[in-house]
Amino acid sequence: MVLMAPGVTDADASAALFAARSTPGGPSGRLAILGNDGVWQSWRPASTAPQLLEPLTLANAAFVIGSYASWSPLLFTVVLLGLAILAAFVAIAFVLSTRGRRKQ
Repeated sequence: MVLMAPGVTDADASAALFAARSTPGGPSGRLAILGNDGVWQSWRPASTAPQLLEPLTLANAAFVIGSYASWSPLLFTVVLLGLAILAAFVAIAFVLSTRGRRKQ
C-alpha cells in the first residue's frame, strides 16, 4: 500500500515511484508514505525477515549479521551454536584421525 501526503501531486508521485526502483531508499515493506519533501517513509512489521538490497561484501557483512541478530536473537544464537558444534566435531575428527596414524 502506498500513501501520499496531501500536497504531493500525481506527477511527483509517479516520478518518485519510477526513481524508487533503482534506489534503496524507495518504498518497501507493508506501508510506504511519500512526504512533501519527496522522501519515502516505510514501515515493515517485525515478523518479516530483513532483506538485503545490495550485494553482500566484506564491508557490509557486519551490518548484515547485526541486522539478523537484532531481528531474531534466538534464531541467531541457535545458528551460531550449531556452527560451533559442527566445528567441534570436525576438530575432534581431525585430532582422532591424525593421532591414530602416529601410534602405528
